[in-house]
Amino acid sequence: MVKISFWTSYWGLAMDPFSEEPLYYNSVNFEKLLVRYTPVEEVDEILADLYREKGRLMRRRYYVIGLRGMGKTTILNYSVRKTLEKPAERILPIYVNNVHIKDPGDPIDPAKDSEKLRLNFCLRTIEALFNTILHVLKEYASGYSDFEKIRAKYFELKGKTPIDQATAEALLKEYLNRLKKDFDVFILLYDELDKIDDYNTVLRFLRSSQGLLETLSEYGCVLFLCGVPDFSKMLRSSEYSGVGGHEVWIHTWSVQDAKALIKSRLDYALFTGSFPFGDKVIEAICSKAEGRPRLIQSQTRDSLIWGAYACLKVIDEKFLNSLMWEDKSVARFRDAAHSSKEMQQAINILRKVYDPDRDDPSVYFLLMKIFEVERIFSLPPTGLKEKYGIDMEINQFERIVHFLKDFDSINERQSGGKKYYVLNPKIVSLFSYVRNILKQSLEYLPRVIKIDLAEIK
Repeated sequence: MVKISFWTSYWGLAMDPFSEEPLYYNSVNFEKLLVRYTPVEEVDEILADLYREKGRLMRRRYYVIGLRGMGKTTILNYSVRKTLEKPAERILPIYVNNVHIKDPGDPIDPAKDSEKLRLNFCLRTIEALFNTILHVLKEYASGYSDFEKIRAKYFELKGKTPIDQATAEALLKEYLNRLKKDFDVFILLYDELDKIDDYNTVLRFLRSSQGLLETLSEYGCVLFLCGVPDFSKMLRSSEYSGVGGHEVWIHTWSVQDAKALIKSRLDYALFTGSFPFGDKVIEAICSKAEGRPRLIQSQTRDSLIWGAYACLKVIDEKFLNSLMWEDKSVARFRDAAHSSKEMQQAINILRKVYDPDRDDPSVYFLLMKIFEVERIFSLPPTGLKEKYGIDMEINQFERIVHFLKDFDSINERQSGGKKYYVLNPKIVSLFSYVRNILKQSLEYLPRVIKIDLAEIK
């Protein structure tokens, strides 16, 4: 039986504590949610060195290395937060996460062109600097009202004619120079560079920008750049000698780190019951998530959602094994999905109606329930509960039904003047394949779609 947000109330949680979003510098309860693992301690040491070495910075470039979902964005935002907490140190953090994104109407994609990436590097840094001065620093400092006019002039110039590389570099240096009276060091933190598929594009940009980077160093700039492990390997090659730097590695999270993460999230949601995961279960979750904190949270959320559906009080290994798919089944499903147009269409319908990290599980529960009983009549709440085990208010049921009909995931039929609902035949085929051929759980299907089939459009 499922109600809206049923799983949070079932486990006694005040909210859904798990998120695929990283912690940002201004996230509420940042410190409570942060797991102080090795890279955090290393960043503390780096920042302490920056405070001591402001006049003679020994290192100008840091690479935060880790797979996607490992917490690189959180590390950068932790750096922003810690720096802002010490305004007396005269260090300004500037967080940039859109260097790889092109402006609307621009024919050249910076993610595929290193020279365009170099230009975007300057322009996005300028725009992030404006954001930092005019919005972030409002809580920490005052006296930057002149930057409102400077910002307006910049965007007026950008709107009239494309800004070339020389102009962009000159403007960036001009704006940094204006701030030198208040800041000794500028920490430029570049996120999302790992979203550029060809890492050579990033490294070619860095190699061709040595002069620019040296100039920025003279203005007191220290760079933090995110990358994946392959990025690090390429930095060590002779082709890119000279663009290396100190590397902060985010390795696979340990079971202890994963447990600390889960506990901190449950505590944040005011959980007061007995911890529902044994060490073996956390080890299995951590393994399935490849030690990535983003996926650890997702796997934990899935187990609590469907554990509530199964009326469990403890998530044990037997349940977890029945919920999560075997790797060979994931691979088999991926191959089948790529070779079947009908399966791809069903997957895309599901993707539109249910995101396992964001949406009400009642939506997906209703789809599974219709598959189980083949058709569901529109009944009063007592009838839905007695006949189908659906514990929903009628307005909630009708809202979900209307939503699912809009996306063609269910169809309305009539029998004897009574309305009933059936699944789209393509979803029936998809569910049947999972249940009868793969012999895997339907509950975990949305997670497989999201993680392993993200490339299917």
